[in-house]
Amino acid sequence: MVSITGQLLREKLPQCQDPDGWAETLNQVMPEFDITTPSRAAAFIAQTGIESAGFSVLEENLFFTTALRLGKVWPSRFPGGANAAAYLRNPEALGNFVYANRMGNGDVTSGDGFRFRGRGLLQITGRTNYGQVAKQIGLPLQDKPEMLGERANAARSAAYFWQAHHLNALADSGAGHPREEDFVRMTMIINGGKQALAQREALFARLSAALGA
Repeated sequence: MVSITGQLLREKLPQCQDPDGWAETLNQVMPEFDITTPSRAAAFIAQTGIESAGFSVLEENLFFTTALRLGKVWPSRFPGGANAAAYLRNPEALGNFVYANRMGNGDVTSGDGFRFRGRGLLQITGRTNYGQVAKQIGLPLQDKPEMLGERANAARSAAYFWQAHHLNALADSGAGHPREEDFVRMTMIINGGKQALAQREALFARLSAALGA
């Protein structure tokens, strides 16, 4: 069974603020979800590490200062940065607006959009997704969604997502390494696109070498 060390995270994820603590958490959580081989562990840490800026961001940042940036992140909501003024420097209003009536959330006035904003290593978002994770890992996330931003819960929710979407199989697809097309597929399942694909692949390669995959 693979073992993660604080030194490994310190070297490969320099943004990680508590590598020893994260190593302990990962060693507790990953075996629960069969992330037990060097290839699986390298892929899991590479993907979650990029998604969370080196395990340093466990909650979605909805604080925006420019209309241009809002327009780039949500082009359908703020085309060309239009109508963004009311949501600049106003995370709660922004979350309630962009996530309203989606993913099981209520309307803007419900407050669900901000309450169930992205949290955890893989930025679980929306009332429905929180509910699914809550059922699987045994947490009252509907009542206390902020719990998903705690380290152990952030890791466990990501590992549950990983297992539920059969990502161990993709990590195993190439006789000890995921085939290139399967790593891309894995990235799209996690990210919804190919954002930072090259960085994910490079981090995976470094972790694989360190873990002997």
